[in-house]
Amino acid sequence: MESKSKNDYLNEFKQKLLKDKISQNTIKNYVIELKKALCGQEFSNIQEIDNEKIENHMKNIKSKKTANNLKIALKKFKELNKSFKYDEFEIDLQSAKKSHKRLTKFKEAFNLASSTHKINALKNERFKMAYKLMLSGALRCDEVANITKDNIKITNKGIVIDIKHGKGGFSREAKLIDSKYFEDNIPKYIKYFSPGENLFYSANYMQKTAKNIGFMCHDLRRASSQIIHKINSHKGNEESIEAVKEHLGHSPKSRTYKKYLSRKIIFDNTKWGGI
Repeated sequence: MESKSKNDYLNEFKQKLLKDKISQNTIKNYVIELKKALCGQEFSNIQEIDNEKIENHMKNIKSKKTANNLKIALKKFKELNKSFKYDEFEIDLQSAKKSHKRLTKFKEAFNLASSTHKINALKNERFKMAYKLMLSGALRCDEVANITKDNIKITNKGIVIDIKHGKGGFSREAKLIDSKYFEDNIPKYIKYFSPGENLFYSANYMQKTAKNIGFMCHDLRRASSQIIHKINSHKGNEESIEAVKEHLGHSPKSRTYKKYLSRKIIFDNTKWGGI
């Protein structure tokens, strides 16, 4: 068997994540945490990895987000290297503190009315549809960047986007808020693309363009969560919040929705913000 260095294994791991079409930011997080876990270890084959050192490293992790990133990274490293003796290393997530992130305070409200007007005025259909998907489906910018025609399902009940390897490596089906724009334009748009070809620009390019236009891509996702909250408000607060979590692709136990619903957003007088 050909001898490999630790860097060889890490490079193969990164290539696997790229092949799985995981977002660049998530790949960066997984690789960083795996490198930290293997720090101080040199090996030429998987059997030489000292799992006790990895477990000791995990015991010193103070952030739940970091711990979860490492657990997923180790699981995927095992998928690539079957001989890796990984058996869901135990970590007391209760002792790992949540990241000390306060609710982001924005100086100004997000003017959805103004932003949707600018988006609708775009002549570049690739940008226009991408931003509209972020708003209608509560999609993250990097999720939109990874969409191919194979991820789009056109049904009698509407259009569904099959998100593969979203944040945290999780997949989900994103339903779009009903809009005639998508029904009229998506079938015509995707026919010019080959299977597996990305339909939109890179996340970085779309974020920079949005900033130049005058808004942040993630504010479209925040606005989408509030639209869903409004749509389901007649069902009561608890059911409305569950609908928001599902729309965002969050787990039932997640409380991140609070950050989305706390964002001050200026809507216009159209039914759902001019989507």
